[in-house]
Amino acid sequence: MPDQPSQPFEGLGSGVIIDAAKGYVLTNNHVINQAQKISVQLNDGREFDAKLIGSDDQSDIALLQIQNASNLTQIAIADSDKLRVGDFAVAVGNPFGLGQTATSGIVSALWPERAESGRTGKLYSNRRLD
Repeated sequence: MPDQPSQPFEGLGSGVIIDAAKGYVLTNNHVINQAQKISVQLNDGREFDAKLIGSDDQSDIALLQIQNASNLTQIAIADSDKLRVGDFAVAVGNPFGLGQTATSGIVSALWPERAESGRTGKLYSNRRLD
């Protein structure tokens, strides 16, 4: 069989700016896993190159840093210690590149930190993610 030309794979996903001054964006690891180039497009249409700061396969989290960006707005982060089962939960994303979506539900379970594994706590919600 002849060699097939390799085609670049493009992953798509959503993220949130968690530190506007440093240009930090939190996203899922599976979105950027093994990426050779990472681009971030903001709501206002601006697009920037980004670099991977760190990631964790097990929790599917990645931290990116937007390069040469200004006038960024970061998300407000609440105190997760105050979260309770039954609290309202919203997931915002960009499934399949179709644009912004939001789904809602409740926090259905909380699991505390596990000191022996060094893992942080988890929460589960009944909201649907596509």
